[in-house]
Amino acid sequence: MTTSQFALFASGLFFGGAVDHAILAAQGRQKTPYGVRVGVSGNWMMAAVDLLVAAMLYHLHTTADWRARKESNPRFPT
Repeated sequence: MTTSQFALFASGLFFGGAVDHAILAAQGRQKTPYGVRVGVSGNWMMAAVDLLVAAMLYHLHTTADWRARKESNPRFPT
């Protein structure tokens, strides 16, 4: 598994976590999907952090994929 593939997989996991936290916060629930009591604002904050991590990992994926393509093809546009 390449770095690009792992980063894409992990970004999907964190994006799913962000969706879970956002749904629970919108419903007004106090607990996370794992039963930890964080409050509604805590679920919103955890959704934001998960979304940030997912975005960073997706950026890593695109950067690593771009570099791999560039190295394997000298005529790759820059």
